[in-house]
Amino acid sequence: MRSHGVASFADPTADGGAQPTTHVDKQTPAFQRATQACRPEMMAMAAIKPRRKSAAGQLRYAKCMRAHRVPNFPDPLAGGGFDLSNAVTQSPAFNTANRACGGGKP
Repeated sequence: MRSHGVASFADPTADGGAQPTTHVDKQTPAFQRATQACRPEMMAMAAIKPRRKSAAGQLRYAKCMRAHRVPNFPDPLAGGGFDLSNAVTQSPAFNTANRACGGGKP
C-alpha cells in the first residue's frame, strides 16, 4: 500500500494480520488506487490467515460479522478463508464488527 501512495499504511501485525486502517482516509484517490493494485495480496492474506481456526470457528466469525451490521460478509470458502470484496472491508461497520467478533482472527 505504501509503495502505491498510502504512506501512513501500517505494517502487518506480528501474526501476519492487518493493522486497523482507521487512521487512513479510505476515500482518497491514492487509497482507492492502492487498494485496487494490492487486491491480490489482500485476498491472499484474507484466504490464508483464517486457516488457524476450524471451519466451524470461521462460520461463527462470519455469522458474528453479519450480526454486527456487515450484512454482506460471506461464509468461509470451502478451503478456508474468506473472499472479502472491497465493498465488505470498506463498510463503515467493518472495523467495529471485526473487533467485536475476534479482532480479525476468524
